[in-house]
Amino acid sequence: LYRKLGIPSPRTGYANVSLNGINYGLHLNVETLNSQMLERWGHSSSHLYKGGVPWFPDLMRGNESMFVLDSGDESDTSELSNFMAINELSGKAWFDAMSARMDMKLLTVSWAAELYSGHWDGYMRHLNNYYINFDNQGKAMLLPWGVDSTWGSPWDYFESRAVMPNKCWEYDPCLELYRQALVKVSQTAADLDLPSMVTNVSTALRASIETDPWGYGWSTAKV
Repeated sequence: LYRKLGIPSPRTGYANVSLNGINYGLHLNVETLNSQMLERWGHSSSHLYKGGVPWFPDLMRGNESMFVLDSGDESDTSELSNFMAINELSGKAWFDAMSARMDMKLLTVSWAAELYSGHWDGYMRHLNNYYINFDNQGKAMLLPWGVDSTWGSPWDYFESRAVMPNKCWEYDPCLELYRQALVKVSQTAADLDLPSMVTNVSTALRASIETDPWGYGWSTAKV
């Protein structure tokens, strides 16, 4: 869903893993989120930061040390602080400054996709499992990660503990962008026919799951 919406996201696949003659069964193979992946999407990367455990930081000044610098020159991380300073603004001033640094349509689509898919452990609900990338021109992009517990209970589409969506919802032009994003996500999900995709993947993997020597999952793993 993220990839179809144009949000740079890892490719995924499955593999039966063997090591030193021992069959460790079926594993999910997730592409690493790094500058190489971003380049494949046509984006450069000057600095890539990860937000999440153990601090669950929001993009506010004072939280810089809570982010992990995944790649980039650690001697100058001023662009992160400069970006965070935008979130001290409100209304049109915030929207104009943020629009100069981010693709606001893509940003609001990423928020809508998180809540639509029930990704409770991401930026919107938990300030977790996200990256922020700064390209060579200083433009920023929010990226999803750890999308592993989804499609559960529905979330309020206008509730978040994160600073940026709340700034957006307080300013009508940005709020309208977000409403349009919700429509786009819903229509894209319908076009993808996700239930059929799940059925097809499940059918393809069933034999490997049933013969996995370690069981169906963590709760049934055999030593």
